[in-house]
Amino acid sequence: MEVTRRHRIEISIVLGLVLFAGGSIGFGLYVGLDEIWDNLKKIHPILIIQLLALSLLNFGLRAVRWHLFCRHLKLQIPFFRAVRTYLAGWALMVTPAKAGEGIRLWLINQSKGHPYRLLAPLIVADRECDALAFVIILIFAVGSFSAYTFPIFGLESPYWVVVSIFSAYVFLKLILIYNTRALRNFIGFSHRLSGFRFRRFWASVRTGVRATRKLFDLKILIPSMVLSLAGWVAEFFALWLILQAFETPVPLVTVAFIFIFAMSVGAASLLPGGLGGVEATMALLLAVVGVGHSESLTATIVIRTTTFWFAVGVGVLLLPMLVRRVRHERKERLAHLRHPHRLHH
Repeated sequence: MEVTRRHRIEISIVLGLVLFAGGSIGFGLYVGLDEIWDNLKKIHPILIIQLLALSLLNFGLRAVRWHLFCRHLKLQIPFFRAVRTYLAGWALMVTPAKAGEGIRLWLINQSKGHPYRLLAPLIVADRECDALAFVIILIFAVGSFSAYTFPIFGLESPYWVVVSIFSAYVFLKLILIYNTRALRNFIGFSHRLSGFRFRRFWASVRTGVRATRKLFDLKILIPSMVLSLAGWVAEFFALWLILQAFETPVPLVTVAFIFIFAMSVGAASLLPGGLGGVEATMALLLAVVGVGHSESLTATIVIRTTTFWFAVGVGVLLLPMLVRRVRHERKERLAHLRHPHRLHH
């Protein structure tokens, strides 16, 4: 990566850490730093190992899902290379505009030469599988929050209303993906509206639509969803373990709703990594179900450190090595294209 681009990434990560630490300290001052420290002392080293292991399980399952997508698109990327590419993208989770997703496509493009119009469906499938997993878990767990309300447009609405709106949005996108005829008609209409200009662009869009539809065949969607659900179960189970350590038992199904709902709010906030939105929502919902303010904040800090920031750390370790390798492979690929006869020398 260029020096200026690398510096921007480093600045984004540092700013994200400062925002996270500043927010944690600010709320800690409100509820009492001494209480936060007392709660942290209850976190046994063995529990830290368990939390990190559960995070690694989630990372691994979602990386395997990414490999399934790559294989289904016939990108010819070895398994461990696909896994490293997926994990490296997390280095940029705290950068604006979903740069972590873009860097994965860039790494594949530079290494293999695949066009972005063929790679873009990887982002769509990755997001939609996570969104579908969220919907399934929220629908299953929303009953545990039936007694509570959530403000929508100034009105106190039951949580099932929020879940219904989110579910309808996700399923609407799925319907559009499966209804390729409607999408083709829309693309054709848009092309005509542009006066039949930008033909290469609209051709790329059509290619992307066809490739995206491939990734939502049931033979790839079902195993992908199993991996997604298992990965997110590992994450909210980790939060449940933290609450157990604080001797503030909350039913696992309630913890599932709190964790996934907070992640959904973070995604909807469009903030890098959901910073601020996830933490505030999670701490608030934990307090709503009766967890003390200091325990809610401490649990949120610990789970976000061992999931989100741990993922960023893994990505930061992998990305520079992968970038160097990709650049070397690109030089070799271009040299071969210019002088194919040298391949056997």
